[in-house]
Amino acid sequence: MKGAEPALPARMRAVQLTRYGGPEVLDWREDVPVPQPGAGEVLIRIGAAGVNNTDINTRTGWYSKAVAADSAAGAGGGFAEAETDGWSGAASTFPRIQGADAAGRIVGVGAGVAPSRIGQRVLVEPVFRAADGTTRYFGSECDGAFAEYAVAPAAHAHRGRSGAAGAGDRARRHGAAHRRAGRGPGLLAAPQEPARGGDHPRQQRGRA
Repeated sequence: MKGAEPALPARMRAVQLTRYGGPEVLDWREDVPVPQPGAGEVLIRIGAAGVNNTDINTRTGWYSKAVAADSAAGAGGGFAEAETDGWSGAASTFPRIQGADAAGRIVGVGAGVAPSRIGQRVLVEPVFRAADGTTRYFGSECDGAFAEYAVAPAAHAHRGRSGAAGAGDRARRHGAAHRRAGRGPGLLAAPQEPARGGDHPRQQRGRA
């Protein structure tokens, strides 16, 4: 990478989606390689991540065209009839690090990105639209925020200009204190409530 903070680790902790199904298909790992930003990308140290309905629907396979049921029907165990097509219609690949909603700090940049962006607190705009018209969704077609580090296009990592951008740093401090107290990895996670069809524009499965 073109620029980076010193002493970035080679491995990180992450939660990987191993296949479609219920929460049991989520795998906690501590040996996942830290991603490297490519041209036009930034490496973000994740400070806070939310659980989006899209994360639940991706896990269950609800975006597959083979699934006709309401999203809530498979929230607990997934959809057995789901095929490989995902949110954008492209084939899903596993393992996948989910996490559509993220805040954090840029710690490395790829070619073509100004090194001055290192250190910026950012929010990730999760729908990555390329110049050729293709679309990738953060945490669905590419790895997302349920990890210590993630990469995103620099144009989709927006600098925070309010106190909200500091939430990532506060979450990291909370997690460190949680671990020191011997209470586990210190993950902050919202309960996975069953998603209902129509709750969000993306509930249209990316087919519009």
